[in-house]
This record gives sequence, structure tokens and C-alpha cells, in this order.
Amino acid sequence: MASPLLELAPPGAEPIHVLDVGCAGGLSERWDGLRPAIDYVGCDPLVEERDHRGTEAQGFARLRTRAVAVAPNPGPATLHVAADPECSSLLLPNWPVVSRFDHAWRFAGEEEREVHCTTLAALAREHGQPDVIELESQGLEYQLISSSLEAVADALCLEVEAGLIEHYVGEYPYALIDPLLRESGFSLVELTGLHSRRRAWTGLDSRHQPLWCEVTWLRDVVGRRERPAPDRGRKLLLICKVLGHFAYGQELACHLREVGSISPELGAHLGSPESWAGPWRLGGWELC
Repeated sequence: MASPLLELAPPGAEPIHVLDVGCAGGLSERWDGLRPAIDYVGCDPLVEERDHRGTEAQGFARLRTRAVAVAPNPGPATLHVAADPECSSLLLPNWPVVSRFDHAWRFAGEEEREVHCTTLAALAREHGQPDVIELESQGLEYQLISSSLEAVADALCLEVEAGLIEHYVGEYPYALIDPLLRESGFSLVELTGLHSRRRAWTGLDSRHQPLWCEVTWLRDVVGRRERPAPDRGRKLLLICKVLGHFAYGQELACHLREVGSISPELGAHLGSPESWAGPWRLGGWELC
């Protein structure tokens, strides 16, 4: 008897569209299990343009990188290239704040480079509505979300690295992003605080102030009593599995079965906690 899990990866299934803003560091390895199902578009002005399928796509269904900055408005802008490229931003460092911490060297200016900017909404029109949005945009997270809220609200998952303090001049901290995403229909399922030492600290170890956070938001299909199209329901179940949010996924599966977005057989299978613990064999690939 065929496994009901095969419904999650039927022949010709729509891929999971991932849009990664600030992609120089690559997609987090926790997404590796889903690579065969991912159509990946990464944007960063410091990467090379490429478009690969097959063996050159690093395991993705398709791999594209765009050497473009993402901003609230399209057009030319100045990229402030920093000593640590991951701190390069369209915004200037907020030195009165940054200089108090021992990671200040990362923000030191190396070069000013003229770059072309696009928007999240334009990328969604060009490459298709993203199911997953990864945002690591060095101080512009709130502006990107608020200026392209329609594209953001149609996603299934957002992973955002944002500042809890103002590292850049004009940065809006994470506290302002939180209500925006809740009102757009997402549930916060994961939050990790990241810290740095005070610059003058030389004593024994101490607790340190969280300066950034990494957060994961999932579409609250259950809470909003939505009836997603079968492809969207399938994708969200796969995302829950790969990110380890099994309890959220079990609740989701029961709801999707109830509203008819997945088959009764798959709903019954995923309604059991045991079905989430082991690997999922999905035809030609396995999701652990």
C-alpha cells in the first residue's frame, strides 16, 4: 500500500519558492532536507549573478542569485561596504550605539559602491510569489516588510534577522516588526536572541545584552480558519517538518483534513505525533 506521505510530493508538484534577501551567507543548513523541492532566489549586491538547474544548482530544484540590493523603493543607492561584508548596508552605521560593543570593527567602512535596488513586491512579480522569505537586510527589515506588505502577507514562512537596537542610522528595531506580522496573519514560532560583549569588558564572563534576534514566523492557517489551496497546505506541512515544528504541523494537518485541503488518509497519518518523528520518504528523496 502506498504511503499517504506521497501526497506531499506528487509528480509535477509546485516547488517551494524561497526568496533570500541578504543571501551572501547562503540559506541556513536547516533547510537542506527540502533542497530538492526549493526554487531558490537570493539577492545581495555583493554576489555574482547566476541561474542554475540540475547538477550546478547545489541540490536545489533551481538556483538563482541576483546582484541587486533590496530596498523600500527601486532605483540607485549607495552601499556602505563594511569590514565584515555581512554588515554592509544601504544605511550608515549608528556609531554612538555600535561603538559601545566589541563587534564595532565589523561596521568600519571599506568602500562606498553605487548599486541598483529593487523591492520585495517587484521580486515577487518577477520570480513568482515567495512561499518563504528570508530577510537579513542590515537595518532595513521593517521598511522592506511595511513597503511590500501584500507580498509578505501571501508568504507561508518568514525568517528574519533584525536588530533589537539601532545599529544603523534610520533602522527600526524588531519591536516594530512584531505587530506588523501578527496583524498580517502570522504566528511567531521561534525567537533566538544574539548578543555581543561591551567594548571595555575584560573581567570574568557576564550576561550580555541581546542586540539582534533571529525569528521564524509561520502562516496561522488554523487560527484564521483558512482553507488554503492543496499546494499551499502541502508546502506548509513540509516547512513544519524541516524546521522541526512538529506540534504546529500536527495541528495544521488536522485542520487541513477538516477543511478538505489534504486527503483524509494523509490527515489521519499526520495527526499522529509518531508520524513526525521519523524520516518522510517522498518518492525520490527523503526528508528527515
